[in-house]
Amino acid sequence: MNQIDPGCDGDDISDTCALALLIAPQSVEGFASNNWEKSLLHVSDERIACPTSSNSLPSASAKSAANRRKNLITGLFTLDDLQTIVEEHKLEFIQDVNVCMYKNGRKMNKNPQGISACVSWNALDEHLKDGSTLQFHQPQRYLPKLQQLMVSLESRFGCLFGANVYITPPFSQGLSPHHDDIEAFVLQTVGSKEWMLYPPQQQLASSCSKDLLHSDIGSPVYCGKVKAGDMLYFPRGQIHEARTAAELSIHVTISTYQNWSFGYYLQRALPFCIEEAMRSNIALRRGLPWQFLLKSGFIVEDNSAEIFRKQVKALLTQDDVIDSIVQHIHQATDDFSMDFMMNRLPLPKKPSNASIFKPNLKVALKDPLAVRIIDTVGDNMQDEVDPKHFVLLVHCMSNDASRHMICETDDEIEDEDNGDHIGDDDSDTMGQVVQEMMMEKNECRIEQRKITETASRDDKETVKRKHSDSVATLLCENIPPKRSSRVTESESSSVAEELGNHISSVTTLANTKDHDKIEKKQEASCSMTSVGEQSEQQIESDDESGDTEDDNTNEDEDAGSSASTVPSVMHIPRGAVAVFRALVSSFPKSMIIEHLVDICWSSLEELKIKPNLQADSSTDRTLLSDEDLRDMTLDPVVIVHGLLAMLNDIGILQIVE
Repeated sequence: MNQIDPGCDGDDISDTCALALLIAPQSVEGFASNNWEKSLLHVSDERIACPTSSNSLPSASAKSAANRRKNLITGLFTLDDLQTIVEEHKLEFIQDVNVCMYKNGRKMNKNPQGISACVSWNALDEHLKDGSTLQFHQPQRYLPKLQQLMVSLESRFGCLFGANVYITPPFSQGLSPHHDDIEAFVLQTVGSKEWMLYPPQQQLASSCSKDLLHSDIGSPVYCGKVKAGDMLYFPRGQIHEARTAAELSIHVTISTYQNWSFGYYLQRALPFCIEEAMRSNIALRRGLPWQFLLKSGFIVEDNSAEIFRKQVKALLTQDDVIDSIVQHIHQATDDFSMDFMMNRLPLPKKPSNASIFKPNLKVALKDPLAVRIIDTVGDNMQDEVDPKHFVLLVHCMSNDASRHMICETDDEIEDEDNGDHIGDDDSDTMGQVVQEMMMEKNECRIEQRKITETASRDDKETVKRKHSDSVATLLCENIPPKRSSRVTESESSSVAEELGNHISSVTTLANTKDHDKIEKKQEASCSMTSVGEQSEQQIESDDESGDTEDDNTNEDEDAGSSASTVPSVMHIPRGAVAVFRALVSSFPKSMIIEHLVDICWSSLEELKIKPNLQADSSTDRTLLSDEDLRDMTLDPVVIVHGLLAMLNDIGILQIVE
């Protein structure tokens, strides 16, 4: 079996996942069952401390893994790293660096005042001498090793991860006791810190607390010294505080699961599901009782209110009502997934030069959570593309790692150890923009969110629209079957590659209208940039030269993950869905391409789209008519090779030679 571990190909995390390294020598299974969302875990050289353990010394066989954990953690961040970043990049107080102090039972904000306060190393050094704590937001933007660690964690959990660095001088404390709404992994990189953990006021809290008084939180349930190389985990809602002794402390808090609960999911999913269910279930469309407002509400007596509560309960417990609501839960999940897809870190792109058109070649996805297929039936995302024949492919490889989890607004700073987001939950992130675009079904979503285009962009859109019309005609018509055989080794790889490139390009161009709108939204928000930023002058220059490639010239490649030039949202033929589903279900195993072609053939037949096997070694593609070319785009060989070529170009395909 070909095991592929997403996000773990670096020098320090090459043969195991990041989570296993961070909690070593504790096992992932033990952590999941005993600690996750339940109780703290402190892993150090001396012991594994958690309420369910015996606090015993790790076994000799586990010391090697523990040493790797220590080496990984202590190499994540140093004071020299901060100085280098500050000197090489333009950072701002509040947005990038927060300065705070907790003294005599009071938390103080020490950020410089002013509209624009740029960070300098001298200023930070003075704050440290003054006893202040430096909170550096989202350091993974500049540090390849930390970014790689977080890529692996996002792949492992399927959820966004954020990070903060905390630098606290000797005999100091940065923040008052408080609890956060995130799962926290504290990684001590330099020095040590004394941590006090208190009983939660609310288990698995869904929001951050205010500053808490010691008189209100009781006695600590755990006091421990977290030293360099140690890992301390505690769940959201756990009240905590930390202070230094005689040495400077630096730790990285990696955090996750903010707004990632069943309750939050249902908040987002149920409105859509109920709206869709109302289309098919008359019980949900029936009117409320006469004088309904006199039968429910604060002023209504309990006896009268109970009658209406029973009516609502009876409605919700009807099998047909529940079924009509739950029927749309998968579509709601796809909408919910967009925040993750459009904001997660991209995988390190290592394009393969191997040809995907060799016989008996094996392929696999590097990470099934790096790409997602969305059904568009019933949507009006683009008039030129028939959703009966197309689906959306969304991937994370165009996300800009240098903007990971960062907003452009001066919102309030989260408390210490809450590293997931900066600012309000209502900030207009890229994921929310895409979610808005995808959740308002059958309401002409794009038309209601029209974006003012410049004259040059209008001209460019006209060209793309004309091309999309021809693409939709080319790919959506059913052609009589001319199948004579399955895939054979005699089929020309050069012709197949041409056809694969063709279908990859046309599916991309078929989506350009949607992508440009998303990109426009993206430039106006505090989101991940997916294809690169271009000025209007650059766009006009591209129009004049006919160049359709995105500029994507990001001068800062500090984190080593450059954004892909492939649009982050594109249309692919519906016949490719079964192929993609097979790759996901078989992960991490690889699959033979010929087997994928068989799957595609069966899928086309089930969709009542008549396949047409046309590839031939003697075919000169330049001499093909439009009808011949249309025939070939219904060829399972072409669909599979086109999808694989696209995934390989994006950078998420693993080719096993």
